[in-house]
Amino acid sequence: MQRLVVFAVLIVAGQSLDSKLVAEFVEKATEIGTECAKETKASSDDIARIINHQMPETKEGKCMISCFYKTFKMQNEDGSFNPNGGSEWMERIKKSDEVEHGKIQQIFNECMKPDNYDSSDHCQTAANVATCVFETAKKVGLSSEIMNF
Repeated sequence: MQRLVVFAVLIVAGQSLDSKLVAEFVEKATEIGTECAKETKASSDDIARIINHQMPETKEGKCMISCFYKTFKMQNEDGSFNPNGGSEWMERIKKSDEVEHGKIQQIFNECMKPDNYDSSDHCQTAANVATCVFETAKKVGLSSEIMNF
């Protein structure tokens, strides 16, 4: 289940980050991902698609992403995104590697735009943002190792 960390490309940066920070985040993200998969009844196919940077086609798979974002306080209960979500992690990343922090900040700036929001469907909003994250991470040169958990 450690591959569920792929959702967290917004938070975890590169190999140059402190390994203790990465290990702590992986543990937390795995725990949350496992719980969200159970809560939303996401299938193994949904999880496999996410791992392969493809959006799940099912509502359950998309809702798993929303659950993950909400648990990390990146998505509010009303479906909107919290620009301060994950701020504790972001501060720790900044202390560890300012370059990777800057790349993640670029991803936040691009993907938190209102164009990605669907006020009628929190799960679709999360899927839209996750798609943007995958695409923008490549554009800004976020370490490829990060995208291949």
